[in-house]
Amino acid sequence: DENFDSTPQTDELINSFNLSSLASGDSVSQNFNLGSFSAGNLQLIAVVEFNQDEDITNNQLTQEFIINEPPPAFNAIVVNEIMYAPSTGEPAWVEIYNQTDQTYNLQNWQFADAANTSLITTEAISISPGEFIVLANSCFRF
Repeated sequence: DENFDSTPQTDELINSFNLSSLASGDSVSQNFNLGSFSAGNLQLIAVVEFNQDEDITNNQLTQEFIINEPPPAFNAIVVNEIMYAPSTGEPAWVEIYNQTDQTYNLQNWQFADAANTSLITTEAISISPGEFIVLANSCFRF
């Protein structure tokens, strides 16, 4: 459902299949590859059209999915330095480094240790190749 209007359009069709017969009480499954999608929201609509169906009120399902960006490779973003015991009045901080040739969005990433988890940001903040970012917040506990 490319335009998110919850109405199936013929130009949005991904797959279709026909059955010659389906007895009362029978069911059928259909598997197919949807292909690849870019990160973001995706809405799919499944529609059943069966001439002998006496109850057509349950013949359409609309489902929204969130496609996440692929996770970075292991050790793509590394902790470069930690200030766990700052001077009085100064915040604890962590410096992270992107040691890859790709840019990563830190939105909704979390920083965690064995006891605590902190959300880095809900905003779209990118860390570019070779870039350092210092994370400082009172919610970090070391």
